[in-house]
Amino acid sequence: MASSSSTATENAPLLGYTGGHKKPGSSSNDSHEEIPHDDALLRRTDTATTRSPGVARMALISSRLTTSQRILLFASIFLVGYAYGLESQVRSAYQPYATASFNLHSYLATINVLRAVVAVAVQPTAAKIADVFGRFEVVVVSTVLYTVGITIESTASGVKTFCLGSIIYQVGYTCIVLLMEVLVADFSSMRARVFFSYIPAIPFIVNTWISGNVTSAVLSVTTWRWGLGMWAIIYPIASLPLLITLYRIEHRAFDDEDGAYRQKRYDMIDVKHMLFQLFHQLDVIGLILIMVSFSLILAPLTITGERIDHWKDPHIIVPLTIGLLLAPVFIMWEHMGARSPLVPFHLLTDRGVWAALAVRSLLNFAWYTQGNYLYTVLVVAFDFSVVTATRILSFFSFFGVVSGVLIGLVIYRLRRLKYIIVAGTCMFMVGFAVLIKFPGGASPQPSRALSAGRSF
Repeated sequence: MASSSSTATENAPLLGYTGGHKKPGSSSNDSHEEIPHDDALLRRTDTATTRSPGVARMALISSRLTTSQRILLFASIFLVGYAYGLESQVRSAYQPYATASFNLHSYLATINVLRAVVAVAVQPTAAKIADVFGRFEVVVVSTVLYTVGITIESTASGVKTFCLGSIIYQVGYTCIVLLMEVLVADFSSMRARVFFSYIPAIPFIVNTWISGNVTSAVLSVTTWRWGLGMWAIIYPIASLPLLITLYRIEHRAFDDEDGAYRQKRYDMIDVKHMLFQLFHQLDVIGLILIMVSFSLILAPLTITGERIDHWKDPHIIVPLTIGLLLAPVFIMWEHMGARSPLVPFHLLTDRGVWAALAVRSLLNFAWYTQGNYLYTVLVVAFDFSVVTATRILSFFSFFGVVSGVLIGLVIYRLRRLKYIIVAGTCMFMVGFAVLIKFPGGASPQPSRALSAGRSF
């Protein structure tokens, strides 16, 4: 009997049991059955005094959350996911009109590159700040940045102002997307986490088919400015249920906190010490170096295009040179100066890590090669309507969500990840082969081939 109990305890985390409390009916003498053998599980059962305030607060809230509160919370997460999901899909149609209105359509790639660099730098920062200060605070800040960024974009008088608004928007967007994943992890069991993690992404299944109607309806009566600007009103309203729910459950949990949690909160009054520790934990210098380096390298490359004479311009050569010089400075800082390195260089000795990096890098490279100007190609080269072009532009998200759920179930049963990766890579290559074979044309055959290629 003892052996069966031990086996059940070791398998319990897969069923959502974390080992932090005694099982019903077990005595205090059965300590060998209660202690997890995994170091990760031991860390998970630490007391509140060894965890950051944000993590400690979420652990307390999750343990006292009722079923109705949990349903309300996930419904609020779904509403926020629906709002930013639909906005992100219609944005891909409005941005080409925005850059074209400034007579700088080629800057569309530059804006997307800067947004991508900012997104990479913001993710670890937002995650750590959420652990230190709490989820509610980061959701509020991200909502403000999201709204301010869209407001700047919709009122911009030039491409530089529009680019500034896009960067601010991207910071807020990245934070809110990351926080949705964190909140799902906070309030769901380990076994159900994969299912609930798709709650913010489920709206893409619906939004793919209505996003075209939205963009067409907006552009038929007004311009891209209102198409983007209206989300500065819609999104804050959509986020209100989540903000109110988080505030109420966190405020109630704070009133019920025991001495350990409350003392940990009061210890945060030493703001100077807290900011000093946060500065090093976030590796702020490393974040700035990598963000500036990538921005100065990639942005000039998107501006030059195919014109050789642009390589003589100082505004191309100078930032590119500075960016290349900052790359080794970043590596030296991570090796010698950073207390909490942003990049774990010791993992680069593993060939498996290099393989994953290569696959992901080439995937992003292939996507952005055709994705930046895809809407323009659909409207100009294929003569698609605004509705159809926007829908085709959203196919990647639609089939990504659908296939992600199905492949997740297949992996759960098959347990052969390598074969799935190879099969996915081959399908991606087939999709690009179709896109290369049919680069344009208003006849039905190229149109159907393009839709099929996007689906792959």
